[in-house]
Amino acid sequence: MTLIILLLVLIIERVGLNSDSWQANRYVDWYASKYGEKVKEKDNTGLLFFVLAPAVIIGVLLFILDSRLLDFIVGLLVMGVCVGHYPVRNLYRQYLNAQQRNDAEAMAIVHQQLSNKESADDTKDTIGETLIWNNFKFYAAPIFFFVVLGVPGVVFYTTLLFLTIKEAPVDKANDLTKLNEDMMEESSDAESEGSSEDNTSQHALTAHQSTLNKWLEWAHFVPARLVSIGFMFVGHFGSGLDAWLRLAGDIKKPARQIINNIAMAAEGNPLSSAQTAPENNTAQDISSADTTHSQDEAEPHINATQNNELHHNAEIMVRLAKRNMVLFLVVVALLTLYGQIV
Repeated sequence: MTLIILLLVLIIERVGLNSDSWQANRYVDWYASKYGEKVKEKDNTGLLFFVLAPAVIIGVLLFILDSRLLDFIVGLLVMGVCVGHYPVRNLYRQYLNAQQRNDAEAMAIVHQQLSNKESADDTKDTIGETLIWNNFKFYAAPIFFFVVLGVPGVVFYTTLLFLTIKEAPVDKANDLTKLNEDMMEESSDAESEGSSEDNTSQHALTAHQSTLNKWLEWAHFVPARLVSIGFMFVGHFGSGLDAWLRLAGDIKKPARQIINNIAMAAEGNPLSSAQTAPENNTAQDISSADTTHSQDEAEPHINATQNNELHHNAEIMVRLAKRNMVLFLVVVALLTLYGQIV
């Protein structure tokens, strides 16, 4: 049943679950705005009960009713809501459109929004690292919690995730005017859905953000290390294994760094974040004897080269994430065949 639910959700999610009704942040925002004020400041016990309440309620109801058919239906509906995030997919499509036009400014704006950073200058990860991290948050981690803990597990993780997510305070209306009219039309749905996500930072739990961030990092501890194992098997095993052994045992390393670094190592470090600042410095490395005219002629070539490398970085990270998801499904199928999961 678990495998069937995962297959159905992953097939339908990209084509039929794009409306606001299928976005988890809508329900988490409503829950936080309605009941968040009941959580007192510095009351971590009350905050924990608040985060756990939706998962506990749905778990108790499923246990009392004890129906396989109901379990299947509820699991399918819950996973349809909790897996994926349409605004992120829409932003990635905008990035691809900007890349095709070689529009570096639009690419920086979209990358900033994907990263939830204050400004484009704060976006230190490559676009590939940003995409692999978003894939982990919205696909791999929810599926992990569903396989291990069932419907209550994925409800708990999704509640914690969207209570923690905070949109960068950017003026999207002004930023997106720099994009072409096609991109603005594509982004209209995502902006309307993303506006409710902005409200997450405004509810009464703002004072608890540091605690929620810490809990989310704890929730990512195991899945980040297990998911990154998959990168080794679907990428370059030797490089990935070396990075995994170096990073996985360090409990102080954040999950994002583990996911990004191991994914990059598994694909041969294609334009890692340490290399991005860079290519723009090529013009600065030209000797003082070079003329300003020669530098101006070289700059378009440099920008085009960096654009192609960033696109290549995004493509291979997306392919890596897809291969890893297939591996995850194969593991679930094997566990199902051997009766380890239902």
